[in-house]
Formats: sequence, C-alpha cells, structure tokens
Amino acid sequence: MDTGMLLNSLLLNSEGKVDSLEMRKNSGLSRKMLNVNGTLSHEAYIKWDEKVVDIARKQLTVVADLAKYNLVDSSLNLGDIVSNYEQISDMTAANVDMDGATPGQRDRLTFTEQGVPVPIFHKSFQLNQRQIQATLDRPGRQLPSLGISTASRLVADQINAMCWDGFGRVVDGKQVYGFTNHPNRNTKTIANAWGGGSETPVADVQDMIAKLQVDNYGYGENTCVLYVSPDNWSFIDNDYSTQKGEKTYKQRFEAFAPIAEVRLGTGLADGELVLVEMRDDVVELKVGQDLTWFEQPQSDMMQHDFKVLAAMALVVKTDANNNCGVVHATGA
Repeated sequence: MDTGMLLNSLLLNSEGKVDSLEMRKNSGLSRKMLNVNGTLSHEAYIKWDEKVVDIARKQLTVVADLAKYNLVDSSLNLGDIVSNYEQISDMTAANVDMDGATPGQRDRLTFTEQGVPVPIFHKSFQLNQRQIQATLDRPGRQLPSLGISTASRLVADQINAMCWDGFGRVVDGKQVYGFTNHPNRNTKTIANAWGGGSETPVADVQDMIAKLQVDNYGYGENTCVLYVSPDNWSFIDNDYSTQKGEKTYKQRFEAFAPIAEVRLGTGLADGELVLVEMRDDVVELKVGQDLTWFEQPQSDMMQHDFKVLAAMALVVKTDANNNCGVVHATGA
C-alpha cells in the first residue's frame, strides 16, 4: 500500500466505515519521527477511547435506547448520503363467516419508498507535538484529554438535536424530522407547568398515552419510553401524592402499562416531553458511522489535528394513514 496515500486518505474497512485502528497504525508522525505504532501511546489511545464511550453512554440517551430496542440499522456506510426505506400500505379487514369459504377481497401490499439524508456530525481539535512528546514513555504522565472530551460532547449535542428537532437540510427532496417537529406526530399542550403548584403530571402523561392509542399505538406492555426535559428531571422525583406519600412521579409514570421507562431527554427543550413507541414501524436509527475519532493528515510536523465523527439519521415513521407512534407535549 502506498504510504503517501495513507497519510492523505480516510481509511475505511470492508463495511465502508472509518477504520480508526488502521489509521492510528499509519499516522505520519509514528513512521517518520517516533518509530512507534501510532502518534499517541497505546495507553493514550485506550484513555481517549474510554472518554468517547463514556460520553456516548451518558449523553446519547435516544441512540442508546434505540440500540437497546434493536431499532438501529447499521448496514449503511459512510458513502450513503440518503437512506431509503419502505412505507407499507394497509389492507382491508379480514373476513368473518361460519364456513371459511366466502370469497374475500384479495389485497396486495404496496410499498412507497421513503428516505432520509444521513448527515455527518464532526468536530476537530488539536494537540501540539510538545504535549504529545511530554507523555511518551513516561509512566504517570497523561496526555491532555479535554480536547477529545469536549469534541465528543459537542458532536453528541448535535446528534441529540437531530433526534429532537431533525436536520433542516433537504437532500433529494428528503428531510430528517425529529420527535418534536415531525409533521404527523401527536401533540399536546400542558395547561399548568410542572412545579408551579397547580400541575397535574399524572393526568398529563395519561393523556399522552391516550393520544398514542387513538393512532393505534401504545397498547402493548412496556413498549414505550417517556423522555422528560432536563428542567423537569428533578421534579419527577417528587412524591406524586403528598396525601398518601406513595411513589414519585417517575415511578407512577412507569407504572402505566405501556411505559417501560422514563428517561432524561438530554438536549430536549425546557417543558417538553416525548413519548415514543419503540417499534420498527415507528422509529429507526440509520447509522453510517458510529461515534469515533482519528488523527487527520498533518500540515505541520509540530501540530496534530484530530477529529471526532459520526454519521447517522433518525427516521420517524408513519403508517399508510399518517398515524404516528410519537406524542410531543409542551408547557410542562
């Protein structure tokens, strides 16, 4: 393989995703100056990997939940600018008779192709050669990690923003909508803000479930996740009934049959709630690249440029009648 190409190419694996391990082995500084297997020490790579994983686990709540419910499509690669999927038509009702021989209407499912653009989320940061050299082969000296941590958080913030508010750019007539701006989502305006003294959180969440069920969702047991905005996260740990002293609001919400869990909606706007049926005909995450990091080609031997990168798109789906398994509430 041409080593010049290694320095100036984004190395991809057989699945078309960034091969960060291979890129680390072939960094320019490791081969030209330090004679080690990568610009950074092995321990530094491990520490930075741990930082990225920890930030993803803590901040990418929706992404983690979609993975938990097997709602992630990782068949894409970094070259997939648009990801297509099929919307299935409805059928007429089944026949009901006494002999099972009455001729029925012969339906055939039809498929309408839909799609979303897959944006790339990325943030670059730098370290100079002296910062790196000061830690090589010196146990106890740790490479600064503020750059990788900050860059990872900023990328995570934008991924969260996409999950809630979508991605505004239209590509080939297609657009990413989030849970709070999909045109067919169910909506609710909460009359009394939570924490003001006249709030009715239990009734508000019950009404959200009812709206879901009107669209023929939310009838299963433990199939939904309720996301609560950060400003109300501490409030839902309050006792929901000061008279009885039983359970917190969070526990009460999770006692409703459809709600599997209540989660912190990191990045969700103040006073907003989102209730989602975790089914593959409701929501899916299209992933061209999981959150990763790598060193970029050097333009100055005393300066090292790194990038944190991910490529993914949320798909909020509807049925043939534009029913949607998402409820978005404001005013809490």
